[in-house]
Amino acid sequence: MKAGEDWLHWDQESKSEFFQNEPRISKMEFENPEHISLEVLEALQETRDYIARPMYFTYESLRSGRKILRHPHGDAVNPTSDTHAGFSLHKWGIDHSASKEEGKIVEDKRSFAKALDWDCNTDSLDGLFEVYLQLAQKTRWTGIGVYPFWNNKGFHTDLRDSYHPSFNAHWFRVKSGEYFPMTWSNWKREVINEAGL
Repeated sequence: MKAGEDWLHWDQESKSEFFQNEPRISKMEFENPEHISLEVLEALQETRDYIARPMYFTYESLRSGRKILRHPHGDAVNPTSDTHAGFSLHKWGIDHSASKEEGKIVEDKRSFAKALDWDCNTDSLDGLFEVYLQLAQKTRWTGIGVYPFWNNKGFHTDLRDSYHPSFNAHWFRVKSGEYFPMTWSNWKREVINEAGL
């Protein structure tokens, strides 16, 4: 085996071990669990402990064995997928930081998806903002997006590298699809007031 193949084999074994040892997160909750960074899976586990709420990822697994789609394309996607921006951290097989910096896809076969979309069944905008504050203050996520107008109000969280051009970005998106930097005054003006609260 070549060095790169050894590393990939180790990563896949580590992920299998993670799913065996973590009963609160299942492979069944994702579309492409084999392409998600192990670090991201561990950060999800830590996040669940901090926020002390159930978390729902791409799929919600029911006791009957059925799955309900909650966040389409919410975990790892193919590097050629048009469901996300060209250099999205949801994509595997690309160097996310170099791609963003150079403005073109820079392939890296050893790279995994570093982002996930999820929710914690928060119906209120206040509750959503409270969870955002917990994520910002207590977790290791280096990119946090809040989506108050998804069918299941939720979050995009990622682990972008410290040298990524938009390291530690925090944002939210409104109904129109427009993005805003996450500040209380922006949230109040664009989300709370817009909702008539």
